[in-house]
Amino acid sequence: MMCLSYNRRGKEISIRKVPGASSSQVAVLLLKDATRLVLISILIAVPVAWWLGDLWLQNFALKIRLQPQDFIISGVIVLLTAWFTVIHLTLKTAHINPANILKQE
Repeated sequence: MMCLSYNRRGKEISIRKVPGASSSQVAVLLLKDATRLVLISILIAVPVAWWLGDLWLQNFALKIRLQPQDFIISGVIVLLTAWFTVIHLTLKTAHINPANILKQE
């Protein structure tokens, strides 16, 4: 699945590069998409994880409470990892000759 998506994105990057888009412009476009998806997934996952984690922690003798900063820190780490991955793959693909990618079809 990842390979199919990567090939599709490679063609998208190449098509944007042919008319003269810079690598950074293409990276910003793809970062917007990735950021939106990651933020939506964080908004869905945090309340569920908070509820399940609180439910699970009630069974222990020593009680602790989950803190919001735990979820904020993990969300930032996930977002930074997604950004690094998107930027790395975009720049890697953008430095390949667009003709080589587009002629594969």
